[in-house]
Amino acid sequence: MANNSEPLRLKDSVRPSSEKRRLLKFLDSMTRPTLPESRDEDTLESWDQERSLLTILSGQTTRWHMHPCMPSQNVADHSWHVAIILSLIDPDCSANDLKTALLHDVAELVHGDISAVVKRSDAAMAKSRNEAEAATLYRWTGHDGEHTHAIKVADKLADLWQFALQSRLGNREATQGFMKHLTWLQELDLEAFPNAVILRDAIVRWREDGSTILNEPIT
Repeated sequence: MANNSEPLRLKDSVRPSSEKRRLLKFLDSMTRPTLPESRDEDTLESWDQERSLLTILSGQTTRWHMHPCMPSQNVADHSWHVAIILSLIDPDCSANDLKTALLHDVAELVHGDISAVVKRSDAAMAKSRNEAEAATLYRWTGHDGEHTHAIKVADKLADLWQFALQSRLGNREATQGFMKHLTWLQELDLEAFPNAVILRDAIVRWREDGSTILNEPIT
């Protein structure tokens, strides 16, 4: 066999572009709590532009990567569901709460998505991670991201819906996740949100028999 002394090189098609390298470097810097060293107007304007782009880019972050049997869902899809569900269970929710619902997972672009099972098994880790995500969210958007009880309920209902959908599509592995989220919902106080109870029961019924108003004749 001929001895090829040529060093191995990445193909151009898989080399990180200069733009991607710049973005990765900026992502690294954005996880730190400091502003750019240069405070001139042009630098700060560029910094603001980068933060806006990262906030938009965060919507493409993949969720459920720790659930090999769950199809990927991105943050944009999940956050839209949380915001819609929030408006259904709390019709008088504030604009700030809706903004929080849309932005609540933005920081997963750099911190990743951690399974709720892992968070519940390690309270100290979950607390540290939540603080880190909140700090990143504030640096990028100026939003404090405080989760009201209604947002927490909406978040759980959005995941319950996702597992119900997978069950309806024939994913048998989704059953365990569905039952866990149903249990976690029952641990939350839903007394102040009767619409949440109605929606929860509707999702359970739909998962079992596909029954919705769309299946009923128009009268």
